[in-house]
Amino acid sequence: MTKKEYLMELEQALSEDRSGTKAREVLNRLSEYKGWVQQKLAQPLATEVFEAFNKLKIGISQAEEVIRKC
Repeated sequence: MTKKEYLMELEQALSEDRSGTKAREVLNRLSEYKGWVQQKLAQPLATEVFEAFNKLKIGISQAEEVIRKC
């Protein structure tokens, strides 16, 4: 499955998620991943690695916002 196909399936599942179960599941996974990224950011890192992890953290936060609006 390509990334595009996965995202299309996720969008479909979220649009059909009347109970909010799928949204909570996705938000929980994103939260766990963001916690892992924050742990990495707390470690000494090369500048380019820090910047990559920081961009990832920002992307996760933006994804959380999108899911909450669904």
